[in-house]
Amino acid sequence: MAGYRALFHDKACIVATAKGWVLWEVGPDDFVRMQRGGTPRFPERMTSVEAFEDSVAAVARVRWELTGHGRTSTGIDVFTLVRDRDGSWKIVHLLFYQEP
Repeated sequence: MAGYRALFHDKACIVATAKGWVLWEVGPDDFVRMQRGGTPRFPERMTSVEAFEDSVAAVARVRWELTGHGRTSTGIDVFTLVRDRDGSWKIVHLLFYQEP
């Protein structure tokens, strides 16, 4: 999880939505803490990715599949990234939702 946290900009915003409504919004530290409990019990895999970038910013749309409690859910993550001062990509925004 320490490596996962390093992917986020310190001022990143993570937003969960459902049916067009914002359910919650947190910063990267709280988000990574929330993820610690779910990852081993609920394996998630990426099923497709579309990404676009220029020299300043990038956007990635990732489809995922999550398996747990005998069922499979699918959803979308939309990442916005910017170049950090050291030239590395950092996530500044993550919006995610489960598909109906």
